[in-house]
Amino acid sequence: MYGTTSPKKLELDRGLIQMISNDMQPISIVENNGFVNLCQAMNPKYLLPSRQVISKTLISAMFEEVQRKLGQKLVQAKWVSFTTDLWTSVNTTGFLALTILFSK
Repeated sequence: MYGTTSPKKLELDRGLIQMISNDMQPISIVENNGFVNLCQAMNPKYLLPSRQVISKTLISAMFEEVQRKLGQKLVQAKWVSFTTDLWTSVNTTGFLALTILFSK
């Protein structure tokens, strides 16, 4: 097993979070037997993080990293344009979408 701060464990955890967010998978995928078996077959040393670790630690860390990188890019931007969209679902849940376009 990789240690919790092992570079390989951190790399695999990052890849897992990217897969979950890019493919819009539920965090609970780490509890699906087929997914667990696939991960073990690909790398028996990798222990998947729990849903709690993903939701409380890994997603927060990824969010902070993306937020920092976006902030750096926006500071360098020559032009910035914001658009918004507000809507309410059938069950009265409110949504807000924000789109930012920028160029250097």
